[in-house]
Amino acid sequence: MSKRRRRLWKWLIVIGILAGLGGWFFTRPKPPIEVLTAQAERVSELKAIVTASGEIQAHESVDIQAEIAGVIIELAVVEGQRVTKGQLLLRIDPLQMQTEVEAARASHAAALAESKGMDARIAAGQANIARDKALVDAARVDLAQTEVSAKRARSAFERTRKLFEKGLVPDEEDEIAEAEAKLADARVEAATSKVAQIEAQQKASEIALEEMGASRDAALQRAAAAKAAFDRADDLLKKTKIESPLDGVITHLNVEVGERAVPGILSNPQATLMTIADLSALEAEIDVDETDIVKVRLGHPAEVVVDAMEDTTFIGEVTEIANAPKTASSLSATQGKDFEVTARLREPTAALASLRPGMSCEAKIKTDTRRDVLVIPIQALVMREVFVGDAGEFQGVVPPVTKTEPGGIAKAADEKGKRKTEERQGIFVVEAGGNARFRPVRIGIYGEMEVEVLEGASEGDTVIIGPQRVLRTIFDGQSVRGKPVIGRLAREEEDRDVAR
Repeated sequence: MSKRRRRLWKWLIVIGILAGLGGWFFTRPKPPIEVLTAQAERVSELKAIVTASGEIQAHESVDIQAEIAGVIIELAVVEGQRVTKGQLLLRIDPLQMQTEVEAARASHAAALAESKGMDARIAAGQANIARDKALVDAARVDLAQTEVSAKRARSAFERTRKLFEKGLVPDEEDEIAEAEAKLADARVEAATSKVAQIEAQQKASEIALEEMGASRDAALQRAAAAKAAFDRADDLLKKTKIESPLDGVITHLNVEVGERAVPGILSNPQATLMTIADLSALEAEIDVDETDIVKVRLGHPAEVVVDAMEDTTFIGEVTEIANAPKTASSLSATQGKDFEVTARLREPTAALASLRPGMSCEAKIKTDTRRDVLVIPIQALVMREVFVGDAGEFQGVVPPVTKTEPGGIAKAADEKGKRKTEERQGIFVVEAGGNARFRPVRIGIYGEMEVEVLEGASEGDTVIIGPQRVLRTIFDGQSVRGKPVIGRLAREEEDRDVAR
């Protein structure tokens, strides 16, 4: 064999060896993946818990603010003091309010005197009108008598004239009759004028009476306004003395004698003089996330732990649930929102007396309870993209795209393009041979560490609970080596052994 041919055979042998090693490298079985596992187990009771944080507050708390401005001349309480309803808290200098009360009282008295003077003038005006009515009646009677006398005088004149024309009476008698008739007519005109004059006088008296009535009404209105001003000034004078509106404890005292009190408004927190809280009824005001608030109902029991008293658990009950989220100008529309929930602390324990408003706390609200249920650790749940049939049936997990597999990216993309996929929640179960298998599950309520499984798992199944990076990339049939984590039943048994 020539030297050249021997060299060729050597290269062929080397290439063969390298090809064999490469084939073995890509086709060799991959070592099992290290995972954490737990058992699907049946428990006697599972509680659905909503956890939230907040602070302790008094059920009834009042910020005391002044309604008038003035210098505090007396402070009758100290911070931490227990007070009763109606007890004096402080006094504000009343001098200015007293002068305003006296001025208002004087204005009211003057207005009342004016209205009484108008009453007297109205009475006199009414008497004048009655007098004018009598004069009108008398004038009308006189007018009627004058008209009768004039009629008789005219009739007598007419008869005398006829006799005069026949020459039966002398000229003198005719002239006297004519003069008497004309005089009677003049008397009628005078009586008529007198009636009109007295009627005009009566009308003027009535108009004057109406004006006096309007003046009297105006005086009464001024008296009412003066009375309102007096009542307001008197009310403000009473508010120079501030009393406790409830039984409680002075939790904050923000002023000293000699400081100036200003009228309280919501935008001015410095106007708060002190805070009184009824510490006999305490509550936990907690902020519940919007994803959990739909589970919370009035009457749900709650366990509250105060940061300053971690060894003590207070039992409470949900009494209030906000309908609107808490607002904050710094939050954007896409950020999560919290709803305020109030849990009244019910147990009258000795530790309850040690609580103070403002203490931070954690609350666990029990929203549901299931008995004799199959559970798995919450960490076992994972969302994975799976293949599904036309009827939605599960047909396997979409394998992850790996760059190490020749053509893996194109192959996975081609496979996904041909089949229908969707996201489903499930678990990975370790089969008898040590391979992982994905199972879609239907879950029930969530506990603190476990979740109820309604479909997709059986008691005793070994489920993978981590690491999370493995759960997101593991695929069906992959070899795993599990490290068991102690389950709930074992922990409870261990706790009982320790207790014994």
